[in-house]
Amino acid sequence: MTAQTIEAQMRSPSNKGTRKRLRKAGTVMGVIYGRGHAPLSIMLAEDVVRQRIAGHRVVRIECDGVVHPSIVQRIHRHPISRHILDVEFHEVVGDEKTEASVPLILQGLEAVEKRGGIVQQQTLEVTISAKLDDIPEWIALDIGHLNVGEVMHMRDVTLPSGVDLAEDPGEIVISVLAPKATVADVGAAPDAVERTTTPSA
Repeated sequence: MTAQTIEAQMRSPSNKGTRKRLRKAGTVMGVIYGRGHAPLSIMLAEDVVRQRIAGHRVVRIECDGVVHPSIVQRIHRHPISRHILDVEFHEVVGDEKTEASVPLILQGLEAVEKRGGIVQQQTLEVTISAKLDDIPEWIALDIGHLNVGEVMHMRDVTLPSGVDLAEDPGEIVISVLAPKATVADVGAAPDAVERTTTPSA
C-alpha cells in the first residue's frame, strides 16, 4: 500500500473550549500512539484529513521535522454532521508487524446471482498482520464458484505474500442463500418456503 504523506503540528493539552474553537476553524485533533513513547498530541487540517487519510490505512505523518510511519486506527466523526472530529494513529517502527483492517472486494458476484443464489456478506473487512509497506489497500475474494447453501470462511481468503490472517479462520465471510418464495408461491404450496433457483418467468 502506498503511504500518504501528511503534515501535522504538535499541540499542547487544551480544554474543551479551545478544542471546539480549533475544530470550528477547520482543525482536526489527532493522537499518535506507539511503543517507546508517550502519546503524541497533534493537529491536522480538516481538508488534508478528508483527502489523504479518509479511505487510507497507511500514512506518514511529518511533524516538527520527524516522520512517523503509522496506520489509521480510528476516525471519530460527529454523530449528526459526520464532520471528522479527531483521528487516532498507531506508529509502526522498522520491520514491526502490525494489525490492520482491510476491505474485502467481492469478485464473481454476478455468476452466483445467475445461478439463483443470494449472497450474504457477513463482514466487509478482514483483519491482517503485516509490515507497514506490505499492507494492501484491499483484498479480492473470488466467490464465483459458490452455489446455494455454500459458505466461505476467513481461512478461504487468499492473502498476499507477507500478509497473515489475524482473526478467527473459522469465521464465516460469505453465505449463499436461496431466494425466498413469492406470495403466489406460498399460496400455491404452503410448504415451499425457499427455492434453490430463481423462479422462471
